[in-house]
Amino acid sequence: MKKLRSTVSILLAVLMLAALLCACGGGKTKDVPVADLAAAVTKALGKENMADPGANYVKGYMRRSPEEIGDYVIMKNVMGTSIDEIGIFKSGTMDAAAIKEMIDGYIKMLQDSWMNYQPEEEPKLKGAETRTVGDYTMYVILSDADKETAFKAFESALK
Repeated sequence: MKKLRSTVSILLAVLMLAALLCACGGGKTKDVPVADLAAAVTKALGKENMADPGANYVKGYMRRSPEEIGDYVIMKNVMGTSIDEIGIFKSGTMDAAAIKEMIDGYIKMLQDSWMNYQPEEEPKLKGAETRTVGDYTMYVILSDADKETAFKAFESALK
């Protein structure tokens, strides 16, 4: 009888542990098209004046072919003098570490070539930030308040 009780106790403990692990989701993110993530982020920001600069932008500034990168969206401000920009990349052909390295090089190039003709925009560039959630990496060149809004929308869309 003691052996049965012990076995049942161990089995219940294992089942409870399994239930807890399943409830946590195992750290996996949803599979969301990057275009949908970009739409969620720009909607949260309330920025209707952002557009994709096109594949030539990636080739010229990030020094990668769009095919090499895989699934991505870059959105830049297209009206006025704001340097607001977001980019969302999904790991695939390139892994998250390679994507982050590419983004870091791009941001450094922007910082090194900054002409300071818009001093009020410089803090956005100096404060550019990158975050990775699962297979997705997003960079932002935004004000501090907009950065938090963007990352919150990005992370929420992946839950």
